[in-house]
Amino acid sequence: MLGDIAEEIEEITEFQGDLAEYVDEMDDDLSSVEDEVYNENEIVFIPDDADDVTVLTCSRCGEPIGAQAGEVDDEDLEVTCPVCGCTMEADEVDD
Repeated sequence: MLGDIAEEIEEITEFQGDLAEYVDEMDDDLSSVEDEVYNENEIVFIPDDADDVTVLTCSRCGEPIGAQAGEVDDEDLEVTCPVCGCTMEADEVDD
């Protein structure tokens, strides 16, 4: 009887090890997906023919930021740079 219990514990331990490996692989895969989706170095393209978009320049990293033309005149507007994540008020952003 004790031999059966020891065998069962050994099988559970082995299964737990397999599950831990599987979870580690899933974590690696998820990290890869997150890197693709939330890539901080991603280039944001603003179409040249976008009439309703005003292109601003981030005061921290110098990257272009697109904003709706009417929103830029709003003094309470906060703009977040998609590249460096810096948040600033619209009047702090260079035109």
